[in-house]
Amino acid sequence: MSRGIWILVFSIVLWVASAQEHTSRFIAELPNGSAVELVGLRDFSALKLSGTEGKYWKWWRADGSLLDGAPDETTWRTSTSYSYYFVVDIKGCKDCSCIAVGPWGKDINPRPVREPSPGFDDANDLRWFTLRFNAEQKIATIRIGLATDDWTVVQDWPFWENASPYHSFFSSDEEVILRCPEQRKEDVVVEVTHAFANEATRLRILDKDGEWRESKRYTGGEGGGLIRYIHTFDNFNVENIERIEFQKRPYYYWIAYKNVSLVAEQRTAPEIEVKQRREGLIGKALPKLGQASIDSAIEKLKGQTVLLCFWDVAQRPSRNCIQRLAGRSEYLAQNGINLILIHVGSEQTQSPVQWLEKSNIHLTTEAYDGGVVKARLICGVRSLPWLVLADSNHVVCMEGVGLNELSQILKETKDGPD
Repeated sequence: MSRGIWILVFSIVLWVASAQEHTSRFIAELPNGSAVELVGLRDFSALKLSGTEGKYWKWWRADGSLLDGAPDETTWRTSTSYSYYFVVDIKGCKDCSCIAVGPWGKDINPRPVREPSPGFDDANDLRWFTLRFNAEQKIATIRIGLATDDWTVVQDWPFWENASPYHSFFSSDEEVILRCPEQRKEDVVVEVTHAFANEATRLRILDKDGEWRESKRYTGGEGGGLIRYIHTFDNFNVENIERIEFQKRPYYYWIAYKNVSLVAEQRTAPEIEVKQRREGLIGKALPKLGQASIDSAIEKLKGQTVLLCFWDVAQRPSRNCIQRLAGRSEYLAQNGINLILIHVGSEQTQSPVQWLEKSNIHLTTEAYDGGVVKARLICGVRSLPWLVLADSNHVVCMEGVGLNELSQILKETKDGPD
């Protein structure tokens, strides 16, 4: 594996033979001492429910063996075909966020189990999520992302008396749109739209007594690199808001449960793999991207400051970033910063080159063959657009930087006195 390439991998592989006399538990042990167990799953689709065990829907483990009870006794179901209801148990992690990803989509908000049956109620942190699969699929790979790092404040806003959604605006230097909190009966409701769909996020309110309040949330829509959340603060009054904070953190650990049986009593041999996201690039040499045209362009700029911009023409935040960069191209050039655009999206729906021409933007872009997945592994790209700034020695001095921060760090990236 070449230097600088993707992530530090901690893998634990469990082969569970169908002939085993005992029942295995499918637990991923993480390097930080916590663990995530895939407790079980059941059919979630109203069109494909596999019967009941007593008063419960039939539950089974990742290897297809039946569970004696139900991790969650709720009888919820969906009209979406070929959906499954999963439960995981997160152990040894007091404050963590998680995301579940399958081949046909993801659940970005796994929720606490509401009705665990006896034998499951002593678990550390039971959470449920749903995923959809192909109609013919009998075995699947499920991925769980876990965010355990400290939260980073992306934007905060002071709140003022008589603010309302109809005449009050909350501006942001980042890709975050906050709609003014409003009172709905006994609760406060806040809508947030942002471009950090691939990271864990949360919204907090500081009340006038100096206490931080946490919200319940659900997804209100997603598309084009943006995601919208509806946050509810129970039993709270809008008049008691002092300040609002929007925070984020990366999904640092990724757990793959492979060969998970999507059919009850169909025995499989599950495999568990744990990967740890690479540490940031700051202070390290800019890695090779593994594409000759891009690596050559960067190499020709040795001795000069380089700004890489990973983007996707299909995403509105990316297009906005490119437009802003084009408006600052002269400013960047005057400060010795060489801009390289790297397109990591698909060109099936829209060509980035055609969009640049149509938008009268006189910048060129490279198409990255590895796409956003490879960009994430090599350069730690967490969301799009993603900027990486390297000094004249091509040592990374800033990553994930916002455009408004560039002017503040120019002096740090230039060699010698001004």
